[in-house]
This record gives sequence, C-alpha cells and structure tokens, in this order.
Amino acid sequence: GSLFGSRVDLDSFISMEFGTPHAAFLECDGFAAVEVRRAGQLDGKATVAYYTKDGNAKAPKDYVAAEGVLTFEPRETDKIIQVPIIDNNDWEPDKRFTVHLKDPQTDHDDFVCRLGKLSKCTVTILNDDSPGVLDFESDTYRVVESQGAVELTVVRRNGTAGRITVDYMTKDDSAVSPQDYIGQSGTIVFEHEEHTKKIRIDVVNDEDYEKNERFRVILSNPSPAGVKFNKKSDGGEDRAVAVVYIDADPASKGAVDALAGMLYVNKHKVQLGTSDWYEQIKAAIWVNGSKEEQAEAGVMSWIMHIVALPWKIVFAIICPPTSIWNGWACFFLALALIGLCTALIGDLASLLGCVLGIPDSLTAITLVALGTSLPDTFASKIAAQQDPYADASIGNVTGSNSVNVFLGLGLPWTIGAVYWSILGPTDTWKRKYSKDYQKDIIDAYPEGGFAVPQKGLGFSVLVFTCCAVVCIAMLVVRRVFFKGELGGPPRPRYVTALFAVSLWLIYIVISTLDIIDVL
Repeated sequence: GSLFGSRVDLDSFISMEFGTPHAAFLECDGFAAVEVRRAGQLDGKATVAYYTKDGNAKAPKDYVAAEGVLTFEPRETDKIIQVPIIDNNDWEPDKRFTVHLKDPQTDHDDFVCRLGKLSKCTVTILNDDSPGVLDFESDTYRVVESQGAVELTVVRRNGTAGRITVDYMTKDDSAVSPQDYIGQSGTIVFEHEEHTKKIRIDVVNDEDYEKNERFRVILSNPSPAGVKFNKKSDGGEDRAVAVVYIDADPASKGAVDALAGMLYVNKHKVQLGTSDWYEQIKAAIWVNGSKEEQAEAGVMSWIMHIVALPWKIVFAIICPPTSIWNGWACFFLALALIGLCTALIGDLASLLGCVLGIPDSLTAITLVALGTSLPDTFASKIAAQQDPYADASIGNVTGSNSVNVFLGLGLPWTIGAVYWSILGPTDTWKRKYSKDYQKDIIDAYPEGGFAVPQKGLGFSVLVFTCCAVVCIAMLVVRRVFFKGELGGPPRPRYVTALFAVSLWLIYIVISTLDIIDVL
C-alpha cells in the first residue's frame, strides 16, 4: 500500500528546469537561446516564470534584461528563452549573466508543479571583436640626416575592432637627443577599423660626419587589455621596438671613412659629459634621485638614503658619466670602486668576527659572505627589474661566484704556492704551520710549500650542494607552473623568496653546528 502510494505521488509531479547549467554565445549571435524542459507528468497546462540577473555582464550595456512566463501546453516538453545580446565593436573580456526560473504552476488539480535541480543557467557572452596585434612595419629604419625627418609606420594586424591606444617614446642609443634628433613621446590612437599610423621624428642635420648613429622608438602600454604586441618581433610580447639609423649625407663621404672608423667620437656625448657629471652628483644628493621624488619619499627611503649618502657622493664624483668614452671609463672605475668596497667590507666583517670570538670558518660563511654578497644581491634585483628575462639577474650570481672561486681563491693560492716553494721551509713557515695547522705538517712537507687544510670544508660543500640542487628544482617548478623563474603572481613570488631564504638559513645552521662540533 505505502509502496504503491509513494509511486503515485512521484508520478504526480511536473518538473521545470533548464536543459543545461551553462551556455555560451558569441555577441554577434544577437540572442542567447536558453532551453527550458518540462519533465514528469505531461498532462495539463503548466507555466514557469523566468528573469535575468546581472553578473559581470550588465544590462542594458551587454544584454537586454528579460523576464516573463513560459506556458507549456499539454504534452509540450521544450521551450526557448531568448535574451537579446548587445553586439559592439570594442574588445572586452568574456562576460556572464544568469537566467533564473521561479513560480512553477499547473492547472491540473492532481499534479504538483515544482522546479528541478537546474533552476539557474549561467550564460557566457563570448567576445568576437579582435582589437589586433601591434607592431612596427619594419624593425629597422634608415634616414640620411639631410632629409630632416624619418617616418615610422605602426601597423595593426589580425583585427581592427574598436578604438585602441598605445604609448610611444624615443630612447637614446649612439644618437643623442636633441643634438642628433628631436626626442619625443606621446600616445597613438587607432579608431575603429583603422590599421596604420605614422610617427614622424625630426632628425638634426649638423653637417658633421657621424656614421651610422642610431636611436630607438618603443611602443608600450597598449589599451584595452586585449591589445597585444607581435611576440616574434623585437621587444616580444611586452613592447615593440624599432631601431632608426641616421646615416651621413653621401656627399660628405670619402677619405674620412677610414679615419672615422679608428677615431670615431660622438662629439655630442662629450659635450654632454660635464652637465651629466653635475646631474649625477645632484641625483646622488636627492632622495630617490630628484627633488620631485624626494617630496614623495617615505621614511624607509630617507633612512636608506642617509646610510648610503657617503658612498653615493663618492661614486658620483669619481665615476664619470656614461656619455664619456661610450661608458668604458665609468665601467672600469666603478669596477675598481666595487672591488675596494668589497675588500673593506670583508676586512671589517673579519675584524668583527674576531672581536666577538667567532671561529674564522663561521665568520667566513656568515659575516664576510653577507658583507661581500649583499651588493651582488642588490645588483641582481636591479637586473631583474630592468630586464624582461631572468638571465641577467641569475647570471650575475653565477658570475660573481665564479669570480670568487676561480679568481678570489685561485689567484692568491697560486701566488702563495709560488712564494713558499721559492722560499722553502723558513722559520716563519715552520712557526705558522705548526701553530695554525697540524703539527706533523712540517714532517709531511720537509721542503716547505703552501697548504690550506680543509677543516670541515667537505661537509660545508656537501650541504651547499644539496641546497643548490633543491633551489634549481624550485626554479624548474616555477618555469613549469608560472612560465618564468622570476616574477609572477604576488603570493607565489613571496613564497619562492621565503623558500630561498630558508635554504640559506638551513645551510648556515647545519654548517655552524658542524663547525662548533655539535654534529
């Protein structure tokens, strides 16, 4: 009785629901057609109300809000809700809204009409307007300085839908603004279905022979977000770059070519030298490099500026600007100053360890290592921020370590080996090695020599190697999941940094325990 009664109750239901929980339509389709199905008892008339609700798609900008009542005649199982979609010419990300069912009714007294599980359908409006890919018509342009100007063509390929903008700017290379050309920046606007634009840059005709000078023109900051750059051209996906070569007037060419090839100096860079030197000293004095930046500087910026101010002034005075000798003078003097600073920091760290009674080997991997490696850390940070790839920042670390191992150790050890092999086992050598190292070393090397006992070096190298392997594995994982060794979303970025610092702490702790004979 109860079994049959239950079955009769189930058969008396009419169910109203959508045919699918999700539906997608191109905005050019004009309508979103959503199916509503009737299930269960098909006798009698049934109705169900519907209405739309905004998601990130907003009515009436993206679609026309709709509401109404669907009427199912007896034996009718399917109805379609049509929601008008607004088609425009602008690129937009895919947008969504929802259609809901409510208030199911039937005129049959023996049946109950209710909503099924799928009482909501999410509708996705797919964008079909491509704003295009921006690029220069050519990666290189040539202009004779007597022509007075050069025109660069910016092209918009693979779509011309909507109004888009892109910023452009010139950047000095061997050609210097305003002596060789007139630098400029601005914003290019492409209207709907417009596919080319021109950038005109004036070139200075100074009637001097300056062979094959060049400057760059850079496109960046496209808008809206759907606008891309040609990833196969110079600049990759982040920007587009064209190089403009300024050639001498053919009338001025002749015997000067050979002499210019040997003694070429861009006189405008030399003229800028004095003012650049003055500017870099002023920049060293201001917080963050300028009066405007100083006005917005925070407390931490002021603290770091005050700490580094003496070094900033020394480097600004001694190192010439890069406009002199094409930057070579600045390079070599900066390299020498960095070496002096590193030596000073290393000696101070060693003295601090000595005063605190820290073993030399522990001082070497903590205080001395921090003092000499922190500049490399900041150099890698700057390289990572200024370069679109991680090669320069990671290469700086490997290059620095190579110099430390092969030059920093190899050179003094070679000199020491030659020196002691020539002098032989002097009294000074015997006193030093019998005091600082094993007492039997004199018997082992009766003719003298240079020796550096490892004293826990093998264990330290083993720990370092293990941490390095884990770090490399971390970089591989980042390449797989985040498409790059550096950068990416904030949370993985901070987790990666914390993990790398943890590896360093693990190395320090384990090596310290070995040095103090705990392990």
